[in-house]
Amino acid sequence: MSSDSCSGQPKRKWSLTSTTLGWLADRVRRAQQIKSEVEKGTYKPNSEMIAKAIVNEESK
Repeated sequence: MSSDSCSGQPKRKWSLTSTTLGWLADRVRRAQQIKSEVEKGTYKPNSEMIAKAIVNEESK
C-alpha cells in the first residue's frame, strides 16, 4: 500500500517554511502566556531549567 491519500494524490510534504512558522507561532503563544502570568503575578519559573542554563553558560 502506498502513502497516497484517498484522492490518489501524494501526501503533501511539509515545507521548511510551514514548519518554521509553526515553531514561531508556538513561541509567540508561549511568550504571550508568560507575559500574562507575569502581569498577574502568577508566573513561576522552572528553577531547575534556569540552573541548568546557568551551568551550561558558565562551562562555555
